[in-house]
Amino acid sequence: MVVPCDNDGLHRGQQTVGTSRPPRTGPLAGLKVVVGLLAAVLEARRSGQGQVVDAGIVDGALSLMTMHYGSLAGGLIGTARGSNVGDGGAPFYNVYACADGGWVSVAAVETRFFDELLRRLEIPASLVPDRTDREAWPRLHQALADRFRSRPRAHWCALLKGSDACFAPVLAMDEVAAHPHMAQRHALVEVDGITQPAPAPRFSRTPAGPVRGPRVADRAAALDWLAAWFGPGRFEALNATGALDAVRGTNTTGEHR
Repeated sequence: MVVPCDNDGLHRGQQTVGTSRPPRTGPLAGLKVVVGLLAAVLEARRSGQGQVVDAGIVDGALSLMTMHYGSLAGGLIGTARGSNVGDGGAPFYNVYACADGGWVSVAAVETRFFDELLRRLEIPASLVPDRTDREAWPRLHQALADRFRSRPRAHWCALLKGSDACFAPVLAMDEVAAHPHMAQRHALVEVDGITQPAPAPRFSRTPAGPVRGPRVADRAAALDWLAAWFGPGRFEALNATGALDAVRGTNTTGEHR
């Protein structure tokens, strides 16, 4: 397990218990549209009829919440932020800062994984006889935080790599490509000097063609595209308010100009 992180997230040291950032669900909604269209095409081949495929961003967000709604109904979680296993409340399912400013994640939910984590970190099990005891969570969180903060991230990677402690480093975006697992899968590719995700999923018989680099546009070209997208009336209205003053062109290095 590798935990990448965006540029304004964990690796800048902004994570505290109960303040985890929500996932971006827009792309997931797009995937639901794709799956829906493929399913509709297959159904149309059978029935000879077409239909409307309706998928929204809220559908993508709610699909991520399916398990949590079941857990809420079963009394396994509550609605208070930062008080549950999966939202930063549980010390054995959290992220921790290291001595060098790096971050690591642990997800030792099952008992044997939790026991392995404590053993390798040399934290006595007697500190928390029952890891499900929420009253003991602050004490365990402090113990884990102190231990991880005592050494750099590389130390913990060497100690816990390949173990059953359910551990992974939290990587910045510019670190992901060099991770051994990602490198072996060629999960990221470089096109015109820009690192980006490789096409996925992968097909054995019909692999994806060459990845093309992003188009380069100066400000004038960007405004032309926006005018075509918004239409003349909407574009002029936005331009009159100054809303389009922020539009900039981008060169191949990602710098604005």
